[in-house]
Amino acid sequence: MKHRKLLSAALAVLLALSLCAPAFGAAEDALTRGEFVSALFALSGVTDMEPKQAYFEDVEMHGDLALAVRWAVGEGIVKGYGNGKFGPDDPVTREQMAAMLYRNAQALGQGFEGMWYFPLDYPDAAEVSEWADEAMHWCVMNGIIVGTDKGLEPKTTATDDQLALVLERWQASVAAEEDGQNPVMNFIGEYAADRAHALVEAEGAENAKITIEWGDSAWSLARWVMSGKFDEATLTVRYDNCVKTFVTYGDDGELVSEETEYEAGTGAIVFGEGLSFTWKGDQDALEDLVFEWSFVPPTDAETD
Repeated sequence: MKHRKLLSAALAVLLALSLCAPAFGAAEDALTRGEFVSALFALSGVTDMEPKQAYFEDVEMHGDLALAVRWAVGEGIVKGYGNGKFGPDDPVTREQMAAMLYRNAQALGQGFEGMWYFPLDYPDAAEVSEWADEAMHWCVMNGIIVGTDKGLEPKTTATDDQLALVLERWQASVAAEEDGQNPVMNFIGEYAADRAHALVEAEGAENAKITIEWGDSAWSLARWVMSGKFDEATLTVRYDNCVKTFVTYGDDGELVSEETEYEAGTGAIVFGEGLSFTWKGDQDALEDLVFEWSFVPPTDAETD
């Protein structure tokens, strides 16, 4: 595992970088690609590299930026534009930032393994470039990149004042994975129980979202969506309230009706060999079990 500087010291470096942003030639509040790579390098703790590079024609051969770029290329964090240029003065977009953060995490031996996909619940999620999709999922799951009132805004330029905050979240996430503190990832996947199935997704390093669907017949479907904080000690996700949707189809397969309601109550998802779903009708009486439903991983699905 590569050494990293203490967060407090690193953030002091980042603050200094943000104060000298105009030296990179970008707009006053825009975060440049050169700035961001330099900030990542400052966090790496690497001190034994020669400050030169020969990868990109638009990056000086020697100097601090050359050192940061040489390190980032060597770690597989940056790839440039594919035309011999890196664009150090170009504003870095939110999806470019996600990609570099994720590649840095992968260089540290982290990132997704096995089944990981979950839908990004943002109106502009489809605008994320294919090359940044996995990285954006990882950054969203770990709370590193948070959507705005407009969505993920993957093509929007990141700003200098976001630099320290994003890297602080990234550092915390990397440290948590090093300590084995992202247990939700162990349970992401699909589970089945007769005519019902459950999908477990990650909403953060310690939060899970569970969607349970079952069909009363070939023409009707019920869907319950719940989310809550994961308790590592008991392998339990406890949630308050539930969004329930009931869908009915006609004989020709066309949608006839769809009703959604918000139901108060308290429930739990308990993980073991599979998972059991319980729903409590009274928040003040957790022992009053309304029903319990047990799920197991399908034999043809990855669950690691």
